[in-house]
Parts: sequence; structure tokens; C-alpha cells
Amino acid sequence: KDMSSFMAESDEVAIVQAEEIMVLESIYEADKLKIVVPPPQEKGQPCAIFEVDVDVATLRFMFPAEYPVIGSPVVEISYKLSFLEFTIAQRRTLKTVVDQERDENLNQPACFAIIQAVLDWIENSCLCAAIKKDFDEKDKDGDLTCSGDTGSSPEDVENGESSLDI
Repeated sequence: KDMSSFMAESDEVAIVQAEEIMVLESIYEADKLKIVVPPPQEKGQPCAIFEVDVDVATLRFMFPAEYPVIGSPVVEISYKLSFLEFTIAQRRTLKTVVDQERDENLNQPACFAIIQAVLDWIENSCLCAAIKKDFDEKDKDGDLTCSGDTGSSPEDVENGESSLDI
């Protein structure tokens, strides 16, 4: 992309981006939130880029020139686990959770909603118990308790429904 698409379009955009980052810094611990590029202070400065650690992945947020007045943040997902620990189906579901939340929060600050949707999905999926067990205790035989897709759509998870019993 053209770098000008990541330069603050106006002073208003710069102020709102800085405020969103301040709010996120007040909510998330310093070891979970890393500011890569600080938010702009005025028009023409580079837009904010930051990363959030959500245990199974790192979410990298990049603010476009007119965000949050127009559009939504660009979100890249870097996975920390192997395909055996975090399957392609689970990766697709996580991306769907991010995309849906981003789309629902178009033209307004969206980062908190996206991060919380991801954390909720991780907490409410079979994945969470398996990863915690693997990281904290390690099963006697070294296997994860649960693997593969939960078979649940993001809507099912939001409604507390799952096709697997943990």
C-alpha cells in the first residue's frame, strides 16, 4: 500500500487515534500491548501501529489515514502455535471473529471490540482448556486434551453454544 494511506489525514484523526491508544494502554498490561509506532499528534504524521498478545496469536493493528472517522483498522494475525496445536479450521474461525467484529465497528474505534471478541472466543472454545493444560501442567502422556476445530461457529460461541463438551 501507498504509505500516505497510513499518514493521519487530519488533526481530528490524529487526536482520536491517540485517545484510542491511551484507552487500550489503560486496559491491557504492558506485556500484552506493544506500541510499534506511536499514534500521530497531528495531520501528516504516521498512524499508530501496535500489537496485542492474545496467547495463541499476536494481533497487529495498523491504523489507516482516516481511521476511525472512516474505515477500520488493518489487522494481521501471527500465530504462535503449530498446526497440530492450532488447526487451520481454528485459524479460519479466529480470522472470521476478527473480520466480523471489525465490520460491525466500521467508522468508529474498533480495536477494543476486536481484541475482546478474540479473547472471548479463545476463552469459550475448547482450545483454551487444551492450551492452558498443555502450557501449565502438560498431560501425563504429553498430548493435548482437545485438538481440531470445535465445530462451533463464532455465533454459537457468542451464544454459549458449542458442539463439543469439555
